[in-house]
Parts: sequence; C-alpha cells; structure tokens
Amino acid sequence: MIESNVCNNCGKGALATDTICWHCGAKLPKAAIETAVIPDPDADLLAQERSKTAVYIYAALFAFTVLALMGTLYALGKRPLFVLNGKTERPAGWTAVTDQSQTFTLNLPPNWEWLDNSDEMMDVLFEGDEGMKMPALSAVETAVLPFLTSVPDSKLTFIAQQEAESPFLLVLHGDALAQTSPRQLIAAMKDEPSPTAEIVDTSIIENSLTGDQADFRINFPEQAIRCQYRHVQAGYLLVACADEGEYGRYTADLFNMLSSFQPLNN
Repeated sequence: MIESNVCNNCGKGALATDTICWHCGAKLPKAAIETAVIPDPDADLLAQERSKTAVYIYAALFAFTVLALMGTLYALGKRPLFVLNGKTERPAGWTAVTDQSQTFTLNLPPNWEWLDNSDEMMDVLFEGDEGMKMPALSAVETAVLPFLTSVPDSKLTFIAQQEAESPFLLVLHGDALAQTSPRQLIAAMKDEPSPTAEIVDTSIIENSLTGDQADFRINFPEQAIRCQYRHVQAGYLLVACADEGEYGRYTADLFNMLSSFQPLNN
C-alpha cells in the first residue's frame, strides 16, 4: 500500500510519489513506501514436507535402534552360559576350547590337537590319520573299559592329545552318567573292580553350581598307563591319561585340564 503525502507549505494533499506540490509548487518531503509482503504458498508447503521427512527419518532410526537392541538381547539370550566351578583361570599359553555343539568348554595346553566330531574321531581312531596324531584305539579302550558296565550308553564326544607325546584327554557323555551321582559311580567301581584296573585317590568335590563332582585315578599296570578322571553330574565323564613313564611329567597339566571343564547352559 502506498501512503499519501502532505504539502508543508499549503497543507494540501498529494501523492506519495509526487516531489512538487501541484497546488503551490513547493517542494514536497519524501514519504515512506510500505511494501506489502505476499505469502508464498510453495514455501509453506516445502517447509511442511521437510518437517514430515525429518519425523519419518527420526522414526525410522528409532525403530532400527529398537530392533537392533532386541536382536542383540535375543542373541545374548541364546548364547550358552558358563556354570562356574571355581577353576576358571587359564594358564599362560593355554587355549580355551568350546565344542561345536556349545555344550561345554575347557582349557588345553600348548601344542594339543582336538576333535569333537564323532565321525572324524572314529575315522582317526580306526583308520588313522597322518595329519593328526591321536591316541591308539587300545589306549582309549583301556581308559573307558572300566565304566562300560555302570554307564553303557556313554558316547565319546571329544578327544585331544599333545602333538608329540602320549597324554590324551577324552570327554564322554550319556544319560546314564547324568543319572549316576559321583558317589554312586565310585561305589560301583569299588563294588565291581576291574581285574586289570586299580582305582585310587578317590574324592568328592561338592559344588552347588555344577553339582557334585568325583575325582579319582586309575592305574592299569598291565597296560602301562595311568588316568585321572572327573565325573561331572551334568552327565560328563572326563578322562585324562598318559603313559606310565610320562605320567609324572603331566600330572599337573592333566589335573588343570579336568578342573577347567565348564558345562554350558543353553
């Protein structure tokens, strides 16, 4: 809107664009010109669209964050959990090994090889494998034979051995083992002793988390082999053996391996 102008000399009105009064010829003062601001509908629409886009982006980011968090929590919930037995410290240079089924974990000394695939273990034991040294089948049979009467359904689920020496480790699992308490297993061994095996150094380890455990040692004089055993109430029997002449060198390592065994809750 354009404002009117007034002549200071004669007081007559004039247009704001006039510079001289048409009535008296006097010079007129400059009048302010007010420029009307016309709203731009396209600019308002663009601002609204930008606001909506920002809301959508924030909503999408929030949803993605929530889904990612839920996925992480679900994955963590599906991971197996440790059942601590108080012997979790791993010696320097040792390797923590978890079986393929994620049912247990244990520590192995340096330069040890292992298998936890039943088909591969049978191939190695019965047919041999030049790329991997495993204990002789006769030694494995000797180590597990005393238990076949008490826990006949036990299956070999893990086998390991040092690369260049005689020590080896076996892990057996079965329903009968899970239903047999450590005390019952030791009692059965003593009630029906094997003519070729001598059970010694028996002890019960009470553990409120994993259940009671049994530690004992068996000598096999005719086979020149000694073995340490641990029966875990979750249904596992661990067997750690070495040749008679080397047993003293590996006693501590064998015990540490047995003590590091951790059942996993799925």
